Amino acid sequence: MCSTNLDLFAACFFSNADYGQDNFAKGLPLGIEFQRQGPNLAVAALWQKCFAKLQYRFDYYSEPGSGGANNYVAHAILAR
Repeated sequence: MCSTNLDLFAACFFSNADYGQDNFAKGLPLGIEFQRQGPNLAVAALWQKCFAKLQYRFDYYSEPGSGGANNYVAHAILAR
């Protein structure tokens, strides 16, 4: 008898910080502003004694205070 268990997984995260202070007149801008977000999707299958998992992750980060130097967009595909 064949039995397959299939699991689906979905998650999303979001983070936002607005701690920037306009202190440039004194020579030192302080604080940080950023936004980070990304979904995570996965499917896992268990068939008899074999386990397989496929996962996709997207990650976005934006930090205006760095002039774009720390910004990134990333895609990841993970298989197990």
